[in-house]
Amino acid sequence: MGKVTIIFLLFGTLLFSANYPKEKIIQIIEKNEKYECIPDKKVRKIGWELNGQSFIGHLDEKDEQYGEFREADDDTLRECRLED
Repeated sequence: MGKVTIIFLLFGTLLFSANYPKEKIIQIIEKNEKYECIPDKKVRKIGWELNGQSFIGHLDEKDEQYGEFREADDDTLRECRLED
C-alpha cells in the first residue's frame, strides 16, 4: 500500500508541476482508457436532445446535473460532474 501512495504522490507532483509540459499531460490523459465517474449522491438517469444531438446524463435530488454526461452516439465524449 505504501508503494501505491508514493506513486500517486509522485504522479500528482508531476501533473501539477509548472515544469511538466502540457503536451505530456495530454498524452497521459489520452492513453488512459479507464474512466470512472462515481457519484456519492442518489442520481437518476435522463436523456435529452440538443441541436440534433442526443445526450445521456444524470440529475441529483435537486434536479442539478451530477455524475456522468455523454453524447449518446459518441462514447468518447464524456464528462463527470461531481461536487469536488
